[in-house]
Amino acid sequence: MKTAIIFWLILVAGVVAADLDLANLKDRQKEGKPVIPERLTALIGDANRVVVIEEGPSGEERKLYESRERKDLDALSSALVVIKPDEWFHCMCLGSPTINLYKDEELIGQISNHHGQSVRCSLWSSDAVIADVENWLKWFDDRKLDGPRKEVEENRARQDQHERDWRKWVAAIPKGLEPVWEDSFSQFLVVDTKPLINALKVSIPKKEDQILALLKWFGCGAGPWSGFPSYESVAEELLLTYQVDEIVSAIEVRKLIPEQVEGAARLFGGWDFSRKHPKGLAEVPDVIKRTLWDQVKDTNDKDKLERARRAFKP
Repeated sequence: MKTAIIFWLILVAGVVAADLDLANLKDRQKEGKPVIPERLTALIGDANRVVVIEEGPSGEERKLYESRERKDLDALSSALVVIKPDEWFHCMCLGSPTINLYKDEELIGQISNHHGQSVRCSLWSSDAVIADVENWLKWFDDRKLDGPRKEVEENRARQDQHERDWRKWVAAIPKGLEPVWEDSFSQFLVVDTKPLINALKVSIPKKEDQILALLKWFGCGAGPWSGFPSYESVAEELLLTYQVDEIVSAIEVRKLIPEQVEGAARLFGGWDFSRKHPKGLAEVPDVIKRTLWDQVKDTNDKDKLERARRAFKP
C-alpha cells in the first residue's frame, strides 16, 4: 500500500498545471451548478447542429467537424454518458477539442474533452467523468477525429512506462533498504537519509559494497539525468554521503556491471555532485572517465550527452 501511495504522489508531483487561474476556479466552484446527466441529454436533444473545434498553435479557432444530421447528435448523446461526481473537481487544462451545440444559429451549450476521461460542460460548475471511454472515443473516430484517441493511447503508454520504471527501480533496491526506504519519504518527497544509511551499514558492512550497490540502484532509473522521477533522488543523496576518493576506490575494486557504470556516470555528471564537490572530478582518474564517456557517448538524450561531455569527455 505504501509503495502505491508513494508512486501516486510522485506522479502527481510531476504534473505541472498550465494556465491555471485559481480565482476563476474558485468562482466556478462557488457557482454551485451540480452535474445532472439528464440535463446533458436534454441539451443535445435540443440542438440541431454540432461543431467540433480546437485551438490552433497561434490561438486561433479551427473547425474540425460540423454536422446538422440528427443521427450525429443522437450518437453523441449515446456516447457521452457521464457519472455524477461525489464532489466538485476540475481538470487543470482547458480541454480539447470543444464541442459546440447550436439550435439554429444560437450557441446553447459547450462541452470540452479532457484527456478522454472527463468533460467540462457549460451546464455545470464541476467536471464529470465519462462512463464509457471507449464509446466516447469511438464517436470521434467515426468522424475521423483522431486527436482524442491518440491522446488517450499516449497517456496510457506513458503510464505503462512509469509503472515499468517503478518496478525496475524497486527491484534494484539495495539489500536491507526494502523495509525502511518507503518510510524515509516525507509528505513532500523529501528524503531522510539517516535511517537508510544505518540500514545499509547493517545489511552491507563493507563500504565499497555499499557504494557499488547504490551505484547500481542509481543506474536503474528511468533514463534521464534531469527531469527524472523524484524517487530516484534517494540513491544520489545516499551516494553523496561518501567522499569522492571512497567512490573512486569502490569503482576500481572490481569490474562494474552496466548499471553501475550508468550510476557512476550519472553521479559524476550530475549538478548535485558538482555543487557538493566543486573539484571532485579532478579526483576521478582518466581511465574511469573514459569508461563513463563510453557508456554515454551514443545516447540520443542531448541533456545527458552534454552533462557527460562537460564532466568526463577525454
